[in-house]
Amino acid sequence: MNRYNLSILRLSEIRWNSSGATKLADGTAVIFSGHQEDGAPHTFMLTSESRRAMISWEPTNARILIARFRTRHLKTPAHIHVIQYYASTYDSSEEDNDDFCHLMK
Repeated sequence: MNRYNLSILRLSEIRWNSSGATKLADGTAVIFSGHQEDGAPHTFMLTSESRRAMISWEPTNARILIARFRTRHLKTPAHIHVIQYYASTYDSSEEDNDDFCHLMK
């Protein structure tokens, strides 16, 4: 994150099966939501600055996590909503693939 000057980083293939948040020794925050029944983890790493700007985060279901942030663009307050969706893969069940296609319409 530091090398590329990132404030928010989405991680994949993290196999944590619960929801929560933790803080690393360097101040980086990690928020996560995973569900054991379908292995659909959502994980973000946030700098301490972006963590302070976070208004809320909500795992909507097993595949969707929404995070809301306060920001200022040209000194005008605004909110950013980051939506992370864990898409089905080619070898997922037909039902999962149909659900994904339905959401994308």
